[in-house]
Amino acid sequence: AVLPTAAADSLFDAEVEVADRDRPARLEGFVAALDAVLVLLVGRSAAPEDARLADLREAAQRFVGSYRYLDPVEPGGSPRLWVRFDGAALERAVAERGVATWGHDRPAVLVWIVVQEAGGRFLAADGVTTDRQNELVAAAQVRGLPVIAPLLDLEDRNTLAPADITAGFHERVLAASQRYAPGAVLTIELNAGAIGWDGRWSFYHGEERFDGREMAQGTGELIALAVDHAADLAGGREQRRGLA
Repeated sequence: AVLPTAAADSLFDAEVEVADRDRPARLEGFVAALDAVLVLLVGRSAAPEDARLADLREAAQRFVGSYRYLDPVEPGGSPRLWVRFDGAALERAVAERGVATWGHDRPAVLVWIVVQEAGGRFLAADGVTTDRQNELVAAAQVRGLPVIAPLLDLEDRNTLAPADITAGFHERVLAASQRYAPGAVLTIELNAGAIGWDGRWSFYHGEERFDGREMAQGTGELIALAVDHAADLAGGREQRRGLA
């Protein structure tokens, strides 16, 4: 099933925490929100650090179409600021500075998640490990990346086992993924350790495969790191293909 992630028209929306509702904090919030939108628009996690976009960040308020304050996540917490930027103006300004953007038509990424902890090793499935699903959706929304969750029905389980992913049987991963006709495939291994989690990921896009490994305190952080890598790779590859 396709999981709910950022739609094309929400690529220009962002929500950030601010210290208070006064103007200085609001202006800082506009910059933080623009940074989040630049990551979505450009398709690179390092987009806000691009020197060519520095003047846009300094003039973030100029691109604000509307904004509103939201209640704190927890009682007594910091207020949140929701911002919607003028998408057409922002896209034009980014292009004028020679920075390529990632289009709205993005590849849907099929994500297989393997969890290994004291209770054993298993594929994360909706209804069994919904926390992992929620963490995946949250990470994908930050990057505007459409993601697909495998059904993990009898056909999936007969085609792919958790050990196939952890052992690096890439052909089996791709064979099991074909029924979903995804634009790309991401596998994430989450291994519980004594003091944290060890994560490994593989990203398949076209004929290429990219592998990585990270350590983190929680599964959500590892999933976000894997999705970040996947989005950076997919965004860069799609832009290069568009220029070919």
